[in-house]
Amino acid sequence: GASLRTSNGDDILSNGSSAKSVLNINGGDVSLARLRAPHDSGTYGNATINLTDGTLEIRGGTDIGRARSTVTINQSGGTFTARGRFALGSYASSGARSSTTYNLTGGTFLQAGDHFYIGRDNNNNAFVNVRGGDLTGASGHNLYLANASSPQGTLNVYSGTVSFPVVYVGKAGTGTMNQYGGTTTASVILGNDSTGKGTFRLYGGALIAPYVVGGSGTATMVVSNATIKVTADTGSGNNGKIFSNVDTLTYEAGVFTIDTDGHTATLYAGETTTAKPGSSLVKIGAGTLSTAGAIPPVDTITVQEGAFAVAAASGAFAG
Repeated sequence: GASLRTSNGDDILSNGSSAKSVLNINGGDVSLARLRAPHDSGTYGNATINLTDGTLEIRGGTDIGRARSTVTINQSGGTFTARGRFALGSYASSGARSSTTYNLTGGTFLQAGDHFYIGRDNNNNAFVNVRGGDLTGASGHNLYLANASSPQGTLNVYSGTVSFPVVYVGKAGTGTMNQYGGTTTASVILGNDSTGKGTFRLYGGALIAPYVVGGSGTATMVVSNATIKVTADTGSGNNGKIFSNVDTLTYEAGVFTIDTDGHTATLYAGETTTAKPGSSLVKIGAGTLSTAGAIPPVDTITVQEGAFAVAAASGAFAG
């Protein structure tokens, strides 16, 4: 197929108050030096990027969705590689909130350098919807939801895979992750900074993680018909810790499963923990799941494999 490679400098989409730009890639190889959509922090054009096949590489930084702009990225196939930072919601001016949406339904996105930001800078709204394909960060390249104090970053996972070393939900602003299906592989930190507000609703699918913990901010966790597979033993740092330092923990109706997979893990109670009628916890996999504090106040706890070590006796058991 055909190929396009731009020289050093900014590649700009919609640099103006009434500008509208569309970039369609249906095959071939496209390599851009840097991408700005739009370029200036005071502009508010609209832009759409559609990747259905072929490859799109951005060798430098990417800043998408700046002040008052509306930008949509649709990827249904092909390979999208970011070798510099990839920032959705970037450089907004005061009071001018942008809106950026990335819809991934097929193909692969690879964060090969720096980090992936959903809401990087203040006064931005950014959304990523994964309904298929692979959203991936290479070793050392993380995913940040709401990187600064006032952006809002939302990640919705319906199917497909999300894989990063660490996912920060509400790094310094308001971050929300909703998982309804698919598989996420990552360490998870909710409300990392003191100003961070992180909410993770694990409603379906699987989370494969060495830990899920709260940071210095506000951490909210909601679980239902989903599985957490633990990939590390409790020890130094956060490894093996499930829901440590979480402020609000809710067990919704349905079956929440923890797979220790041969590891020794610790399940923590939230600062406030509630369980809805019809909620249950199932422990599977070799290894031991221990509780730190009271055990979850769910209707039933079923131990199918391995061991369950109780720190404070309460609740009901089955199996």
